[in-house]
Amino acid sequence: MSLLYQSSTALHPRLLPYVADTITRFSYLHPTVEVLFDGESLRILGPDSGDTDLFRELMFCLYREKILAQTLPLRQMLIEGVTGRDRRSL
Repeated sequence: MSLLYQSSTALHPRLLPYVADTITRFSYLHPTVEVLFDGESLRILGPDSGDTDLFRELMFCLYREKILAQTLPLRQMLIEGVTGRDRRSL
């Protein structure tokens, strides 16, 4: 893979649990870009990584994964309340 552009940033430890899901989602959206994680920072590599907004989009995906995970229990309670079904009883 030729390296045309590389961007990297160190992540706050609170974001680390969401990295794997972020990489999966981002890789699906941008199959020609490789996302690397070394345990504390993210890097993007690849022929299509020359777009300066691409890294910003990766960070937005990370933020979305964090919000999704944090709000999942609330969304489940709301759905249970509206439908009258307790997910635990299924």
